[in-house]
Amino acid sequence: MVFTPQQLSQIHTCLVEAEERLSRFYRFAPREWFSYSYDLLTVRDLPAALTFPVAGVLAEVVKGPSPSTTRTSFPFGVESLYRILLFDRNILLSMERLPDVRFDRFMLYILTHELIHIVRFTHSVDFHLPPAAKTREEKKVHALTGQVLESLDDRSLGRIARLYSTSGEYSL
Repeated sequence: MVFTPQQLSQIHTCLVEAEERLSRFYRFAPREWFSYSYDLLTVRDLPAALTFPVAGVLAEVVKGPSPSTTRTSFPFGVESLYRILLFDRNILLSMERLPDVRFDRFMLYILTHELIHIVRFTHSVDFHLPPAAKTREEKKVHALTGQVLESLDDRSLGRIARLYSTSGEYSL
């Protein structure tokens, strides 16, 4: 199960929207996103030998050199490069359980969440947190994601936020 070309296009549109919303929320100038060097990868972009997460993990932020390419053009070096890994299968399976939530709304939530992690890792939170601190950080990032997206007044985004805040599962 992988994203279709249409879904990939929607993902990139959602990424632009997430960046714009976070720019307004954090009051970033558009050029400030350059300092948050990151890539967006899906299963197609990863080496076949890479193992995938357990069921339910939708996305993950990793830091450091890319597993599939070597890129040296980032302003702060590859050690400060973040990658958002989207796990196609887990996202698509989750969508089957949320028939009333549009794909683009679900992706906007996921991408906003992951970009908030990158902002926080860059400014205020250590990337290598102990397990208890990771749980607190996930709760905080879910709350921030809800704040960033609440101006949309979209019922499906509200439903996604409630699912994560009431389920006790804070990993996206």
